[in-house]
Amino acid sequence: MSSQEETRFDPFALEQGGSFGQTVCRSLVRFLRERRLETLRRWARLAGGIGYVVARSPRRTALRNLRVAFGDSLARHERSRIAKASFVNLALTAVEACYAPRFERPMSNHIEVSGTEHLLEAHRKGKGILFLIPHMGNWEVSARYLTERIPVVHAITRRQRPEWLGNLVQEIRAGNGVVEIDNRNALRPALSALRRGEMVIMMIDQYMRNGSVDVHFFGHEVKITASAALLAARTGATVLTGSCFRLADGKLGGTISPPIETTVTDDRDRDLVVNTERYMRILEDFIRRRPEEWMWMYRMWRNHEKPSAARVS
Repeated sequence: MSSQEETRFDPFALEQGGSFGQTVCRSLVRFLRERRLETLRRWARLAGGIGYVVARSPRRTALRNLRVAFGDSLARHERSRIAKASFVNLALTAVEACYAPRFERPMSNHIEVSGTEHLLEAHRKGKGILFLIPHMGNWEVSARYLTERIPVVHAITRRQRPEWLGNLVQEIRAGNGVVEIDNRNALRPALSALRRGEMVIMMIDQYMRNGSVDVHFFGHEVKITASAALLAARTGATVLTGSCFRLADGKLGGTISPPIETTVTDDRDRDLVVNTERYMRILEDFIRRRPEEWMWMYRMWRNHEKPSAARVS
């Protein structure tokens, strides 16, 4: 690794300055990075369990989502177990993302991925890669694996608030080699990146009111962004899906799918629905295999919420 790359991944290279909240948060990140990874994971499991108990609104949302997704096929105690595990996974993801610059390269020492040949073949074609993943496992650290194999990796993200927190998250992702694209104005930069043969990561497993299509997810209609299908149709980029998950030995695992067909006909609106539905079926399959690792506390099926639930979550 060159000296320039060593500087890029310096675990203590976060910039100084900002508000009191920013100073505290940056100090916390430095503190976490100085701890052993197993220690951080123990703390995260404890914090996730506590979060499940005290965060009443997100807990209710998670349990409601599980009831919508699985109906009566899951007993109440199973829904509770999965929801709690989801909180723990989110806490693990947060501390591992902070720690990520200390992972020794290559990342294959820390994450075992199947299907990497699909990624490399797509890159050789030079038409760009649209990589669709769900919020499961550790989606932040898994991106570090991708940046070792693809020269330029972008991710369409929702900017965190307040601004100083967004800047901190952006710096952490940049340390993993990922260039953020703000989802509020994502179309043009994403099109340009794909046409240059670069990779664009999208996490489309979230409710989207504007620029969306109605598709089925776990058997229920939900509004999902049409941007992925639109980008694929306009650029001819290779569409891949993948997921990250946790292994029993503490390592991360991952899988990358073969290329997904993009349907292009004279009926553009129908194509957006058909392609988005296809993507979501694959992501749903990933989640069904390991439901404990998906972000169930997110308000996904909003038409199933009672008015009071929508206000408090």
